Amino acid sequence: MTIEINNIQDIDGTKNWIYLTLIVDGDEVKYTSVNPWNTPTEPLTEQALQDWCNNRENTYQLEILKSMYPNARYQDQEGDTDLEKFTNWIAAGHTNAAYCKGAEGSDGATCTTNGGQWFPEEEVTKVPFTNSHSYIGDMRTRKLEELNQDLRDYLYGKYDIGTQMSLKETKDRDDTPAEIKASLDGLYLWILSVMGYYYTKKAAIRDAVDDSWQTETWDFSQFDATDPKISLEALMGG
Repeated sequence: MTIEINNIQDIDGTKNWIYLTLIVDGDEVKYTSVNPWNTPTEPLTEQALQDWCNNRENTYQLEILKSMYPNARYQDQEGDTDLEKFTNWIAAGHTNAAYCKGAEGSDGATCTTNGGQWFPEEEVTKVPFTNSHSYIGDMRTRKLEELNQDLRDYLYGKYDIGTQMSLKETKDRDDTPAEIKASLDGLYLWILSVMGYYYTKKAAIRDAVDDSWQTETWDFSQFDATDPKISLEALMGG
């Protein structure tokens, strides 16, 4: 896989927009990334910038695939990473498996009778990726997009959507031991604290009546110390 850097544009003196071309699922894609400067006065350039982009290619690939296959449920596929699981899901026919949420049931009637929500098998249709090079948005909009991406990278890097769904279903089961439910309560309180911080920063950028939003910064790593580091395997005694 190869990333081509097409253009670089300064954002606010501390970051650049990097306009990239890469191949995703057989398609040539125009994608835009944010590149932080490596010093207060000098941005990454030339080979250092190319290496930085190359190291993030799996992240770019996954985000683009999520846009190409909206509402994909790939998390139960085999693979060591979310990208491997996603590409294996595509190779298997890009079809969401049927499942019962919130109850036991291998078919729709049993699922709903037991109080669950049934999701039938569904083939997800691929849609073209929107060329983000041609997107025109003001700098405030771009900063909000960057904040949102940093939240996704942080939170999903610890607890991806598939893991969160599995833990939530475990918590909602009537036969889950009380001590496990209590541990999961702690996890969701932690997630709420991260989301609360995100929404505070989002409001500060979105709703500022002056230029103060331009200097707004954030650091999700401050929540590392309170992360309960829960895994489904550990809860089940694995």
